[in-house]
Amino acid sequence: LSAGHEETVDHLLDLCKRDQLDDAVSLEALISSVNFFNKIHTTHVVPALNALSESMNCTEMMTNFARITLACSEAVTVGASCLAAFTGQPLDIVDPESGVGAETGLPKVIAHMGQLSASIRAHSRCIRRRLPSNSESQPLCFPPGLSVRLDLALYQLVICARCVYATTKSTAQMVATQMAEQTGLDAAMVIRECLAPTVEGVLAETDTPVSSTTPPETSL
Repeated sequence: LSAGHEETVDHLLDLCKRDQLDDAVSLEALISSVNFFNKIHTTHVVPALNALSESMNCTEMMTNFARITLACSEAVTVGASCLAAFTGQPLDIVDPESGVGAETGLPKVIAHMGQLSASIRAHSRCIRRRLPSNSESQPLCFPPGLSVRLDLALYQLVICARCVYATTKSTAQMVATQMAEQTGLDAAMVIRECLAPTVEGVLAETDTPVSSTTPPETSL
């Protein structure tokens, strides 16, 4: 059953190796595969972990956790930088150490994404540095319940990265249209026509609960 999903990943990897992976390549099949394996994990793996009473060796799990969080943080940083460039914001707004900040609107969202990515990156590298080099002689053991919480954190981070990617892609398409019409790109328009529908769509697709009164930029 998973063969088709593996072929999807192999196809995208092949395009990446040939430097043919761009915005024109549809990621719908990849998103479907991620949802498939997430459902398998939720249905079969999580109940099995919860049924275990003893601790488990978590060295490899924490290694993968740090690797995935680093990848997601980089994806969010790139997306935030693109949004800043598209809307005429200084790129320093993405760097929390630059001192450049914003109080409202899209600039505030971009600055927050930069802070989030920097924090996740720092903590992930800290985790990776502290992992034992030999998992057999120095096993890292946690109760199974911790694995479930880590998976939930990864799941929410991946959702965030998906929202940023999709928002950046739709904003890039809007930039092309605005350039053809020789008009500027308004940050409020990006929130209204790109970020808001994207966040609402991804949250609905992933069954992520959120208050109906919460603005999309706050949900993100």
